[in-house]
Amino acid sequence: MHLPSLLAGKRFSLPKPQGSSDALLIAHLANREKSVGQRLAVITEQAQDAQRLLEEIQFFSPSLHCVLFPDWETLPYDSFSPHQD
Repeated sequence: MHLPSLLAGKRFSLPKPQGSSDALLIAHLANREKSVGQRLAVITEQAQDAQRLLEEIQFFSPSLHCVLFPDWETLPYDSFSPHQD
């Protein structure tokens, strides 16, 4: 699978993959970056997408160490802080 090189400050886009192929694509990309000593961060719009990708990436590449940072469940202009837990 040929994936474009990731360079700081540069963007690239691909058409949205169908089904679980987005997790497979990210797993391939993360393995490539891991082989050269780099890390990869994936940011999703919804918490459900993040959880799904976490599980599917671990399925496609069990050797990757994946971590989920949950959302704070607050909006940027809310007048209260996130819960301490």
